[in-house]
Amino acid sequence: FSNIMPLRLITHTYTCNNHPLIQSENVGISKPDPQIFMHACKAATQLPSDCFYVGDNLETDALTAGDAGHTGIWLNRQGLNYKQNDVREISTLDAL
Repeated sequence: FSNIMPLRLITHTYTCNNHPLIQSENVGISKPDPQIFMHACKAATQLPSDCFYVGDNLETDALTAGDAGHTGIWLNRQGLNYKQNDVREISTLDAL
């Protein structure tokens, strides 16, 4: 994933390593609305296909990111047995 820009959607708005961090309360959009991911792409001046989102909730993180054109990555720390063909799955952040 080294050529894909990570987007961080967190509770504070600031910049980290020149990657924008988006506060949903300031934008007025939150997950699972795919528009929050589109807003993050615009802020990062990146195409959705050039971005990925990692989250521990399959539906509101990985699937919603995929709906917005990102690469959705499910952080499945519990090893739940649910296979979704269009979602990449990792068990630790070290796998990135």
